[in-house]
Amino acid sequence: MAAPADKREQYMRSSFPLSASPSSDFTDVLRICAVAAGYFLAAKASLAFAIPPGYATAVWPPAGIALAASLVYGTRIWPGVWLGAALANFTVGQSLPLACAIATGNTLEAVCAAWLARRLIGAPFEFTHPGQVVRFAAIAALGAIVSATPAVTVLFAAGDIAPEHLLENWYTWWQGDTTGIIVIAPLLLAWLRDDGTAGVPRRLELALFAVLLAAAFAAVYLLAARYDPGVGGALTFLLVPFMAWAGCRFGERVVTTTIAVVALAATWGTANRYGPFVFTSLNDSLLILQAFAGTVALVGLALCALTRQREEARAALERSRDNLDLIVRDRSDAMRYYAKSMRALSQRIVQAQDIDKKRIAAELHDELGTNLAAIEFNLRLLQKQLALGPGGEPQRCLDDSLALLERAAHAAREVTEQLRPADLGKGGLATALRRAAAELEARTGIPSRVRCEGAADGFAPAVEAAAYRIAQEALRNAASHARAGSVEIALRCSAGSILIAVRDDGIGFEPSAVESGTHPSGWGLLIMQERAEAAGGKLRIHSAPGQGTTVTAEFPA
Repeated sequence: MAAPADKREQYMRSSFPLSASPSSDFTDVLRICAVAAGYFLAAKASLAFAIPPGYATAVWPPAGIALAASLVYGTRIWPGVWLGAALANFTVGQSLPLACAIATGNTLEAVCAAWLARRLIGAPFEFTHPGQVVRFAAIAALGAIVSATPAVTVLFAAGDIAPEHLLENWYTWWQGDTTGIIVIAPLLLAWLRDDGTAGVPRRLELALFAVLLAAAFAAVYLLAARYDPGVGGALTFLLVPFMAWAGCRFGERVVTTTIAVVALAATWGTANRYGPFVFTSLNDSLLILQAFAGTVALVGLALCALTRQREEARAALERSRDNLDLIVRDRSDAMRYYAKSMRALSQRIVQAQDIDKKRIAAELHDELGTNLAAIEFNLRLLQKQLALGPGGEPQRCLDDSLALLERAAHAAREVTEQLRPADLGKGGLATALRRAAAELEARTGIPSRVRCEGAADGFAPAVEAAAYRIAQEALRNAASHARAGSVEIALRCSAGSILIAVRDDGIGFEPSAVESGTHPSGWGLLIMQERAEAAGGKLRIHSAPGQGTTVTAEFPA
């Protein structure tokens, strides 16, 4: 398992391509030389804008370069920082010991700030929420103390800084390093970082932003020349909305580039005594410029971080929504599967019941029916024999027995027909319905009529059986509970469905009574509902007191 330092090194190499090449003595020397050259050139350019006696500037870009190099290549790059700082200070007329002392402070600044950034922000050192911007500003301020304090101290000891200017030189040095870190380090890190999302999709908007920013900057500087310094300084607030625009609409590369351009252009104009930051005292001008540059940088970086945080939160929310949709789809599929399984189970139960009823019907027919028929035959034979002799009481007993046996045989046939309709297998559903209607009329005297539309054949046996059982139950309810004067069965068959409706003109009922379980036909209606659902159909019941009842069942083909 890799140590945490090894993991940080691997992550840095994946984030910054320039640090991904294998480290060797030769590559380290090249990197140190490159950092020294960059530091030296930036320092020479910055010192051109230094306040008298030439030791401090409003923005010190080399401080940001040193921190960025220490974060990308590690603190082993410190010799390049020290060498560049020593050469820069030596070439402005400082003695070698003073130049080395100032360079040591600059190097310690970069090393300490890099150490704090690794622990408080972490690689790849990009701002994903505003709190990181605040921590970075604090790191810059603390690191600048390490550089400004020893540098101003040795210059004061050497007599290059008068006692009355000690504090203002320290503050200017500290503020210049702090602003340089805040402005330059994020800029370099953003452009050196291998960021797959660093592209600029809003190219037209970016072009418009650049044009308007340049126009606003020019207008501020032109108008500042016509007013006194107080009014001219207030005009700089016109540039703040552009920082908000960049922070809210573009990535870190555009934001940091905008901050650097505005800060460096303002510094150049002020050093040349032109623009809204020009006051009678050059020192006052540069101090106000430092406050402006630092404020603009922090506003832009904070808004950029806030936008990044919002985008990441929205992306996380979208991922959660997608995961939730996936979970819901999985659960819905599972529920549909379970519902399908339950319907299949109900259908198997109904089929098992039908098979059991067929078995009972067969037994009734084979056993009870056969025995009753044999008894009837024997009794009729005995009746004929006794008829030859004198009549009397035995004759009447035999007549009564025969009548009872006939009724028993008829009852057995009725039970058989109810358990398994004989005509359903022979003549189909239409024939079975006609037979059931005829038997109802013969048994109860209730006129019963059957209307059929379409060919009632070719349907699944389970559908036909369910339709017949529902009609059979509806007929039974009409005879037993509805006090119907007439009953009508309507069967309509098409290529897509089969519909059966049983209507009676009975007393009707209140549907709420069925739901509460107080109506006598409630169980029969519930059985019809279950039969329809088990066969994949729908059952509708329409009834009202005094208006009869209509039971409608519809099944898919």
